[in-house]
Amino acid sequence: MFWTIVIATAAGVCQFVNAYLGWRMATHPIPPEDKNRRRKMMFYDGIFILAGALGVALVVVMAYRTPRDRAHFDIQPYPTIGRPSGNWASGPDPNHLAEFLVINLPLEFNFTYLNTGPGVAYNIGARRHVFIEPDLSPMSQSDALTQFQGTKTSEPAEGSFVLAKGVSGWSTAQGSILSPEDYDNLVYGRRVVFVVGELTYSDDSGKHIRDFCSELAPPQRGGLMIWGYCDSFNSEY
Repeated sequence: MFWTIVIATAAGVCQFVNAYLGWRMATHPIPPEDKNRRRKMMFYDGIFILAGALGVALVVVMAYRTPRDRAHFDIQPYPTIGRPSGNWASGPDPNHLAEFLVINLPLEFNFTYLNTGPGVAYNIGARRHVFIEPDLSPMSQSDALTQFQGTKTSEPAEGSFVLAKGVSGWSTAQGSILSPEDYDNLVYGRRVVFVVGELTYSDDSGKHIRDFCSELAPPQRGGLMIWGYCDSFNSEY
């Protein structure tokens, strides 16, 4: 705030100097017979140009310092099959719970990304992956994040979308092929799922990255699906 006031005051002074010089030359012109007329005219012209250029530069600095509208993203994962809320007990076959887990196909989860900020986000790209870990411990979180960092060089961000305020998009994160053993481990709570990703985007204030790491808790009574956030890797910068 202090420097904003200083810059605005300096710009106002430059405008005042130019206005005064214009008024001074209009009401008190230099007589033609003045022997120093040329030198005085060069002096007035120099001051006028300098004050004008400085005023323009200060206005540009003020415009650059003005806060720009930022885009911000809220990210929510959900199953690729069935209701968005999901349910571990869902499925047409009572012997095959969790219909969103399909054996011999890649383990997949969707996620939505809603622009909650005032700015428009463009050139939106996404890296995302699903991992199976032993539990929800910090060690498992760290392992999932380490694996994700290892995929970033071989899996560049995909997509180039534009989202205004209040508009959402969605994408699908994939993991490895789900084996029968993986299915049993997940359904009976012996393993857990991590959905890790990264959105890259631009807005009026520059380029940004939105990290996200969500963990799916083991099945709860009634088949309720409970998502949580990892202790880290949920920042936006």
